[in-house]
Amino acid sequence: MGNECGQAALRANNVFHLNTLGAALYRAGRFDEALARLDEAESLQTKPDAQANSSVAYTWFFLAMTHERLGNSDEARHCYDKAAAWTSEVLAPAGEVGSAKPSVTWNRRLTLELLDAETEQLLGIAAAETTLEQAAAQ
Repeated sequence: MGNECGQAALRANNVFHLNTLGAALYRAGRFDEALARLDEAESLQTKPDAQANSSVAYTWFFLAMTHERLGNSDEARHCYDKAAAWTSEVLAPAGEVGSAKPSVTWNRRLTLELLDAETEQLLGIAAAETTLEQAAAQ
């Protein structure tokens, strides 16, 4: 059954399905296969969209962790930096009332925060470094 679902995701060429399959393959320790599916998902996402079904940051966080598991630390950090920058921007307070910035649902916010923390831990990024980067960006 699982293989049939994976094949359906590949045929559909759907970002959400490819990202989910890539994440599942990562969680199963099948890092080479995960990398292929996550790369496909990333190639289908032309720009980050806070309102899309699946955040491109999910893909970038899983790509970072997958690259790290495969020994590609530089590429892992590059993917993490993209994900963290986009996540910081999207999760930042909207500011003034009536701001045009789209709101982020609670479940997306929590997922982004958890993936960020998991990726930081795997990559060995110190919490202090992240805090300093966020403070400098503001």
